[in-house]
Amino acid sequence: MKKWISLPDALEMDPQFQKKSGASAWVINEKTGEINSRWGKVAVQVQLKNDGNLDFGRGVYYEPPNINAVVYGFEADGTCKVGITIQERPFANNPPDIDNPYGTPADSPIKFGQPVMGFLKKIIGDGAAASIFESTIGGATREALEEVGATAEGILEVKPFGEHYPNPTFCATTSRLIEIKIDLKKVTGQTDKEELIYKAEYISLKELFCRIGKKVHDGVNYNAAVANNTFFMWLAKHPELLSQLT
Repeated sequence: MKKWISLPDALEMDPQFQKKSGASAWVINEKTGEINSRWGKVAVQVQLKNDGNLDFGRGVYYEPPNINAVVYGFEADGTCKVGITIQERPFANNPPDIDNPYGTPADSPIKFGQPVMGFLKKIIGDGAAASIFESTIGGATREALEEVGATAEGILEVKPFGEHYPNPTFCATTSRLIEIKIDLKKVTGQTDKEELIYKAEYISLKELFCRIGKKVHDGVNYNAAVANNTFFMWLAKHPELLSQLT
């Protein structure tokens, strides 16, 4: 079943949809031309030539503060396993072809295998300044508890390992990268069903890279660049684990 419709279609269903959406509503700023909501903002920005003259404009997206986190632990024999969430992404199109250069809506939505991802929450009410969010580590820990069945008593270590740009051709902001070491014996099967997360599992690094190589495993897509780069950058910080890929 299709999981998204256009805003005009939504307003046909409910003319009050924008008003009811509160901070989630996308609102045009007449002065700057930006479209803003709690999910970030979109603006047309113009690139200049080397001589300072106008070149071309692009739609540029700014994400609110967010994290990508690798949740991992070790079996008794030293095998490292990482947490994978299986989650629908309704806005991901099917790949393009000759007749559809932008792809076609995926109906039903594509399921992706990915690390823990999420936006940081504002720590006070809707009137809070844009910079008042929960801490990066706090947000990553909360997402791990919600998405991959981690438990508070099972979390052994949480620390940042940098940031990355999801796509610097149009996304102007970075995602913060966090690693969360856990006790695998204290994992539950709990996931956040409201976020379309169907299940979470812990797999070896070898199995992870096999799935990425196949692109699709058991109906789940492992071809998301942000997800894979999160794992790549984490492994770059842990070269001692590279031997487990073979």
